[in-house]
Amino acid sequence: MAYPAGYATYHNYVSCKQKKHMKKLICSIMILFLIIGCQSQDSTKHLANKNLDSIVLENENIDTTLAGLVYRNPIVGIAASVISEDSVIYRNAFGSDSFLPDSKYSPETIQPLASVSKTFIGLSIMILVDQGKLSLDEKINDILPYKITNPYHPDKAITIRHLVTHTSTITDDYDDIDDSILWLLEEYKAEDYNSSPNVKDRLSYFSLGKPIGFDQYISNVCLAEGKWFTKDNFLNHEPGTRYEYSNIGATIAARVVELKSGQAFMDFTENQIFKKLNMHNTSWEYGNLDNNLISNLYELDSLNNPIRIPRYHEAGYPEGQLKSNAVDMSNYVQEMLRGLSGKGKILTNTSYKTLFTPQLSETHFEERSDFEFDDEYNVGVFWSTSKAGLILHNGAMDGVYSFLYLNPINKIGVIAFSNTTDNSFGAVRTELRTFEKQIMPAANKR
Repeated sequence: MAYPAGYATYHNYVSCKQKKHMKKLICSIMILFLIIGCQSQDSTKHLANKNLDSIVLENENIDTTLAGLVYRNPIVGIAASVISEDSVIYRNAFGSDSFLPDSKYSPETIQPLASVSKTFIGLSIMILVDQGKLSLDEKINDILPYKITNPYHPDKAITIRHLVTHTSTITDDYDDIDDSILWLLEEYKAEDYNSSPNVKDRLSYFSLGKPIGFDQYISNVCLAEGKWFTKDNFLNHEPGTRYEYSNIGATIAARVVELKSGQAFMDFTENQIFKKLNMHNTSWEYGNLDNNLISNLYELDSLNNPIRIPRYHEAGYPEGQLKSNAVDMSNYVQEMLRGLSGKGKILTNTSYKTLFTPQLSETHFEERSDFEFDDEYNVGVFWSTSKAGLILHNGAMDGVYSFLYLNPINKIGVIAFSNTTDNSFGAVRTELRTFEKQIMPAANKR
């Protein structure tokens, strides 16, 4: 399940027992770190100007910093990229994708992105708006083959705008249901996969059942006759009046894309986004990708030791299961930056403005944080804006932490993700933010 923001608590604590356990595993990885740091293979090859020396120095510093974070903490692997409208300023990866001999996490390594995936739903919605096939104020019950209403306010229609701003009042309380809505791709039971009680608990909602389609998933949660329906699946607020992060609301939006485009959501994003941005190693399904490039995912046991978890598929996969790598996501972030500047090629300038412009007010929230990376402060079309003005989305799910932010002031974007759910990943974001600020004076003078 893709989770909302709030995962990035930074801590450096690693128990002595864990350090001893990890030392052998990462000894060979550290050799790779040194090689990668010296080669700086992806970091500066697009920058050739009088400011190059200062940027190279900063790249070497961030290499050392990120490698150190992986070494000191139970993060197995990470990738990071810092992008301007016309350059990949920095891109590198550290750690391992599998703990196998000679394995390493590289910029080409593929893994799920968690809720960063929702930004692709937003882009898809706005593509349909540009094509004249959809309006943000269109009622979802004029589109869906079934009727969804808030049981507390049955006369108040839910619109596309409500879905994309998380104000539909549809909640994710169904996450606690006994019937699993997820299924494992691997042919074994989760409880037989490892001996860690901590990881078993985290995977308790997985099953080996058959996958279900969007309509069955949505109907079971949102319709009164659905087997997972309760009134608690909705807020007691009128649609459009209260923010409530909603994974299933995102899946409903993806289903709208299918109905309005006449294509499966996977096909629509492939044709309208991935191909146009040369994202050749990006897909919603593992089966469409090079298995040799796919990273394993890891949870931590009670001693903070990384334990591999099985691959899994979610019924509402658009909520958080896009698989990609740092190379492809650099292309995506660059297009988003160009869209901010009126030079994007996927959407019209008007639609890019709508995509990013906050649409809510203080009255939509019970409380809001001043944290500069808080992605629940205000919302455009599945893109959030923090109080600090960063346009962003965070992501977290089993085995994945991720974030993507755009700085509209200096037109720089940052993307990073990890194959391990450990809170020390928050320090990665902090360090990349510092790096972005340091290199920008030189980069802006190109």
